[in-house]
Amino acid sequence: MSTKNIVLANAKRELIEINNKLVTKCGPTLRLEIDQYKYKDETAAVYDNTHSNYDIILCLYHANNCVSSVTGRYDEKHQSMELLSKTLEQYEGLKYNIFLRTVFMYLMYFIRPSVTTIYSHSLNPISTYAMFKHYHATNEDLHKYVEANNLNPETFTVEDAKKFHNFYHEKYKQSIESAKIEIDTMLEDCAEVNGQECTINDLGWDTEDELIEFIITTMSPKAITLELKLDEPGVKEYLYNKINISMSNITCYTSIDIKQVTNKRKSMGGKKTIKRRKTIKRRKNN
Repeated sequence: MSTKNIVLANAKRELIEINNKLVTKCGPTLRLEIDQYKYKDETAAVYDNTHSNYDIILCLYHANNCVSSVTGRYDEKHQSMELLSKTLEQYEGLKYNIFLRTVFMYLMYFIRPSVTTIYSHSLNPISTYAMFKHYHATNEDLHKYVEANNLNPETFTVEDAKKFHNFYHEKYKQSIESAKIEIDTMLEDCAEVNGQECTINDLGWDTEDELIEFIITTMSPKAITLELKLDEPGVKEYLYNKINISMSNITCYTSIDIKQVTNKRKSMGGKKTIKRRKTIKRRKNN
């Protein structure tokens, strides 16, 4: 990851226009800010506040708190940007994530114009649905799946996304047989690197059974990676128009007063019980 040559001036000029529209919709309670990644604030909605191996971050602020964000991890070699997002629990369901993702991807044309591909990792069907439905992000398996089922972004449903996830995980899940094939590949790679035949011990394991268990446990797919090509004709204009559409769908807050009343550890089942009192006022969507 390289953080050199980050030029935010043009992107911040674009944000002035977007923030002006946000003020028109929600008043001064919400604002967007973009900066080089350097977050250490534990109260902020940040994907990872323990490391600095990211590129830039776009935050949606309510008052002075970052309540939803999209972080970018830049791959200079492949000219790509990986999206990682997080929203504070009490702000979930307000469609902030879609709005921020749209703005973030649009701003890539001004921050890192060399980026040609956006990657997003879907851990659940809802994420896959959102990325394909709103941005037409796809991969080879999803492309074949929607084609075989006569689907497109307009007709794609959450139920379709669930079926695709089941199909994908069934296709790529590791079995004992596939794990053994993986081990053969690992041994071949090891022999090529070391110039002599390798054993299971050379791979760092005592027995083949232990390595098989490790492969089945860790190498079965957990997330589905989707990609959006920024260099395709019309994508920039599509994202610009999508900003206005996604902004119109968000919920504005006029005030939030969330107080942590108790945070006690209880010995029953080793669980933590958290009691909260929330007073939330929302402004209706404009």
